[in-house]
Amino acid sequence: MIRKLGAALWALAQALPYDPERDPDLGPFCTHLRQRYGRHPLALSPEEWEEGLLDLIAERIAEGWDRHGAPSAARDPEGEGFIASKLAPPAYPA
Repeated sequence: MIRKLGAALWALAQALPYDPERDPDLGPFCTHLRQRYGRHPLALSPEEWEEGLLDLIAERIAEGWDRHGAPSAARDPEGEGFIASKLAPPAYPA
Protein backbone atom coordinates (compact mmCIF):
# COMPACT_ATOMS: atom_id res chain seq x y z
CA MET A 1 0.00 0.00 0.00
CA ILE A 2 2.80 2.44 0.85
CA ARG A 3 4.48 1.72 -2.47
CA LYS A 4 1.24 2.62 -4.28
CA LEU A 5 1.08 5.86 -2.29
CA GLY A 6 4.63 6.67 -3.38
CA ALA A 7 3.70 6.06 -7.01
CA ALA A 8 0.57 8.21 -6.61
CA LEU A 9 2.65 11.06 -5.16
CA TRP A 10 5.06 10.75 -8.10
CA ALA A 11 2.15 10.96 -10.58
CA LEU A 12 0.72 13.98 -8.76
CA ALA A 13 4.08 15.76 -8.86
CA GLN A 14 4.41 15.07 -12.60
CA ALA A 15 0.96 16.58 -13.23
CA LEU A 16 1.49 19.80 -11.26
CA PRO A 17 1.88 22.92 -13.44
CA TYR A 18 4.60 24.21 -11.09
CA ASP A 19 7.62 22.89 -9.21
CA PRO A 20 6.33 20.34 -6.66
CA GLU A 21 8.86 21.60 -4.11
CA ARG A 22 6.78 24.82 -3.94
CA ASP A 23 3.61 22.89 -3.15
CA PRO A 24 2.57 23.43 0.50
CA ASP A 25 1.70 19.76 1.02
CA LEU A 26 4.09 17.93 -1.30
CA GLY A 27 7.04 20.31 -0.87
CA PRO A 28 8.48 18.89 2.39
CA PHE A 29 8.49 15.37 0.92
CA CYS A 30 10.14 16.66 -2.26
CA THR A 31 12.84 18.28 -0.12
CA HIS A 32 13.38 14.92 1.61
CA LEU A 33 13.77 13.24 -1.80
CA ARG A 34 16.22 15.89 -3.03
CA GLN A 35 18.35 15.44 0.11
CA ARG A 36 18.23 11.65 -0.13
CA TYR A 37 19.03 11.30 -3.84
CA GLY A 38 20.82 14.57 -4.64
CA ARG A 39 18.60 15.23 -7.67
CA HIS A 40 15.42 17.16 -8.37
CA PRO A 41 12.36 15.07 -7.40
CA LEU A 42 10.92 15.24 -10.94
CA ALA A 43 14.10 13.54 -12.22
CA LEU A 44 13.48 10.52 -9.97
CA SER A 45 11.64 7.35 -10.91
CA PRO A 46 8.41 6.20 -9.28
CA GLU A 47 10.43 3.48 -7.55
CA GLU A 48 12.71 6.11 -6.00
CA TRP A 49 9.65 8.00 -4.74
CA GLU A 50 8.36 4.75 -3.23
CA GLU A 51 11.68 4.02 -1.51
CA GLY A 52 11.92 7.62 -0.34
CA LEU A 53 8.47 7.38 1.24
CA LEU A 54 9.36 4.11 2.97
CA ASP A 55 12.59 5.71 4.21
CA LEU A 56 10.76 8.75 5.57
CA ILE A 57 8.20 6.60 7.40
CA ALA A 58 10.95 4.45 8.93
CA GLU A 59 12.79 7.60 10.08
CA ARG A 60 9.64 8.91 11.79
CA ILE A 61 9.03 5.59 13.54
CA ALA A 62 12.63 5.47 14.78
CA GLU A 63 12.40 9.07 16.02
CA GLY A 64 9.28 8.16 18.00
CA TRP A 65 11.00 5.14 19.48
CA ASP A 66 13.98 7.29 20.47
CA ARG A 67 11.68 9.82 22.10
CA HIS A 68 9.21 7.46 23.80
CA GLY A 69 11.01 4.10 23.99
CA ALA A 70 10.84 1.28 21.50
CA PRO A 71 8.40 -1.56 21.99
CA SER A 72 10.03 -4.85 22.83
CA ALA A 73 8.99 -8.48 22.76
CA ALA A 74 10.51 -11.61 24.25
CA ARG A 75 9.60 -15.27 24.13
CA ASP A 76 7.49 -16.43 27.00
CA PRO A 77 9.78 -18.49 29.30
CA GLU A 78 7.36 -21.41 28.98
CA GLY A 79 7.47 -21.20 25.17
CA GLU A 80 3.80 -20.28 24.80
CA GLY A 81 4.12 -17.13 22.74
CA PHE A 82 5.59 -13.72 23.42
CA ILE A 83 5.58 -11.15 26.18
CA ALA A 84 5.55 -7.58 24.89
CA SER A 85 6.11 -4.30 26.66
CA LYS A 86 6.41 -0.64 25.88
CA LEU A 87 7.25 2.32 28.05
CA ALA A 88 5.42 5.45 27.02
CA PRO A 89 4.20 8.67 28.54
CA PRO A 90 0.77 8.32 30.16
CA ALA A 91 -2.13 8.77 27.79
CA TYR A 92 -3.77 11.19 30.20
CA PRO A 93 -1.98 13.62 32.49
CA ALA A 94 -2.08 12.51 36.13
